[in-house]
Amino acid sequence: MIRMTTIRFEWLLARASLGWLPALRFLLVILGKRIARTILVVTGIRKPISLALSHPLRSPKKGIRVMFVASDNSASSGAFRSMAVLAGLLQREYRVEVLVALPGQGTGTELLAQEGIPHFVVTSYDWTIPMGLNLKCRQNARSVARMMVKNDLVCSLLRKIIRQYQVDLVHVNTTWTYVGAVAACAANVPFVWHLREFLEEDQGRTMWSRAIGNALIAKATAAIAISDSLRAKYSSCVSSEKLAMIMNGIDDSLFPKTQRNIFCEKPFTFVMLGSFRRHKGHLEFANACAELYKGGFHDFRVWFIGGGDDDIRSECMTILESAGMSEIVTFMGFQKHPERFLLQADVAFMCSRSEAFGRVTVEAMMSGCLVIGAETAATAELIQDEKTGLLYPYEQGGTSTIVAKMTKAVSEPERMRTIAAAGKDYAFRHFTAKRNAEAVAALYRAILPPAGCSRPLKLK
Repeated sequence: MIRMTTIRFEWLLARASLGWLPALRFLLVILGKRIARTILVVTGIRKPISLALSHPLRSPKKGIRVMFVASDNSASSGAFRSMAVLAGLLQREYRVEVLVALPGQGTGTELLAQEGIPHFVVTSYDWTIPMGLNLKCRQNARSVARMMVKNDLVCSLLRKIIRQYQVDLVHVNTTWTYVGAVAACAANVPFVWHLREFLEEDQGRTMWSRAIGNALIAKATAAIAISDSLRAKYSSCVSSEKLAMIMNGIDDSLFPKTQRNIFCEKPFTFVMLGSFRRHKGHLEFANACAELYKGGFHDFRVWFIGGGDDDIRSECMTILESAGMSEIVTFMGFQKHPERFLLQADVAFMCSRSEAFGRVTVEAMMSGCLVIGAETAATAELIQDEKTGLLYPYEQGGTSTIVAKMTKAVSEPERMRTIAAAGKDYAFRHFTAKRNAEAVAALYRAILPPAGCSRPLKLK
């Protein structure tokens, strides 16, 4: 029955995304592979696949045991960093034992090791594709089908891990991955789905089948949206009783509590932090800086911090060099400790067209920067215009509204210091990692009440 549950979902996913005939071929392939694996193990030709944890869990277990399923393994990923900090706090302060399933090798492992979190790697594929990709094309369909076949084995392995380590709850860390949810369903354990991105609106990607994806998300015991904007998007497929809004938390110990005196020394420092992506607004920011410079204000320098798309970085470089700004612009690449640069900057920019939350926004506020952001999605939730930062009306490719806020910032330094101080205070009161972990731990307790106690799940 458990196997049929998994197969039924995989059949529905393949049929919806690839069509009837490719889905039928896919179904025959995975059934054949399952039968072959079983025969090889039973006859002793092959040993059962086992996955070793980086370091052992407690035995016997104490408290709730949760398996996080990550969709990436990157220290530069906001979703991964949020998960690592959350898991560490849950383990240290809330009697939650955590283990993490990783989809491959990567730099994020170091963050988990620092937090002392057991983890293991089981190579899997995410279920996102660029919007507009034609899955009826034979080459694309074959590529997705191969990933589905690989993920079928991963779901089986994760189900075994859930049982072997007596996992009480599965926590799917992003909407990019589905294998943890399928494994939880197969193992008959509750699972939480952390909705951390829009996909279509902010990253230009979608699922193999959005309809089937939403149906699986709807099966979650509970779902966490990291902003009201995300909650609004998923309210059509997840019932209000199961959909909670818990904003991300930032490790506030990285930032001093006292306010810095920004705009005290020229040149002022403008910083844009985050990976170069088309939707992140780097080009709009570069064009705005060029316009400000051409307009006669030269007492500033520009820092870009982050890796990402080399083509977009090159476009930004061309825009700024054409304005004669090459001497005052620095591309610093990925930095393990971006807070060190934020603490030296005067103004930080968030120009994303559709930010699901905005770790960078909160980190900049905590560092004492004045934050100038696009009045869209979650950025408009984090910043109160003229009170805790400055918001500008977003226009795709437009720069005039950004330049207007830049001009305002450099023209009224005393007022901007007051606004930045209010933003810092607001961020420390609302967006700490401890506040986030406390809310998630409370959600776990609502899902898994003490033995002998039964109470309905009610989310706010």
